[in-house]
Amino acid sequence: MSHHKEANRIPWHPGFVSAMELELKEDAEYLVFDSEHELNKEPLSIDLLIIKKDPQVTITNELGAYFKGYNILEYKSEQDGISIDDITKTIGYACLYKAYGSHVDEIKLTDITVTLTRRAKPVKALKQLKDLGYKVYLLSQGVYAIEGLQFPLYIIVTKELDITSHIWLSSLAKNLDIEHIRIFTEAAATLTDKHDLILRDSMVEAIVPGNIPGFQALKEVSDMNDAVYQIFKKEMDENWAEGKAEGKAEGKAEGIIETSKECGRTIADTVDRLMKKLGFTQEEAIREVNRLWV
Repeated sequence: MSHHKEANRIPWHPGFVSAMELELKEDAEYLVFDSEHELNKEPLSIDLLIIKKDPQVTITNELGAYFKGYNILEYKSEQDGISIDDITKTIGYACLYKAYGSHVDEIKLTDITVTLTRRAKPVKALKQLKDLGYKVYLLSQGVYAIEGLQFPLYIIVTKELDITSHIWLSSLAKNLDIEHIRIFTEAAATLTDKHDLILRDSMVEAIVPGNIPGFQALKEVSDMNDAVYQIFKKEMDENWAEGKAEGKAEGKAEGIIETSKECGRTIADTVDRLMKKLGFTQEEAIREVNRLWV
């Protein structure tokens, strides 16, 4: 039950948008960040559209050095993969974006890039692209370029990024090691600009829930001062308490299921008891019964 709730609760996508803004803050004056850009009146949107205001400017950070005028970015969290169909769909977003310009050929085909971002390298998808004859190569550490498609395509593998150079994007993950968390907390504590602090808080909401033990351990073994700790305290306390509550619920569920077995109750009756006594949804109750009984 807890894993299901966590996967739906962690705000990875706002964290991704914030991470990209922080990564590219040195050149922010040249960029427009448009998150969840709607492609049309239907519920279809791009995770992040970055518009480079001056085509002559080269972005300092290598994660944006390849940008053209209009840059379509899609983010996949750890539980999501990047398949050949995901790549095709994102290219489709770019096609729609080009087609929905305010006048004919306002956005040039040659002025668009497509980027997908994920924690792990999509080995199967990259192999399929190679087998289809497209050129796939490492552009920079953690960034793969694919040539030959309708638009230049890039895949950012956040696990392969250098964490000292790209602490924001590389931190969008669960179960980070303590050293990584330490570097992130130190970087977060240096931010002072009002907008940067808003971005930082968005990232904290995404990162802390999946790294509660790491943050707690860091506080215990390091000299993290109170000022730094206050940045993460709210999320740490809330998620720590919630984790304990969910653990108790799972323990009670085990007790109900074991008692039901001993009393010879049916699976359907046990599901009903979990729903009534612990407030489980039917899906959660069935999953617990399957895990502990079937």
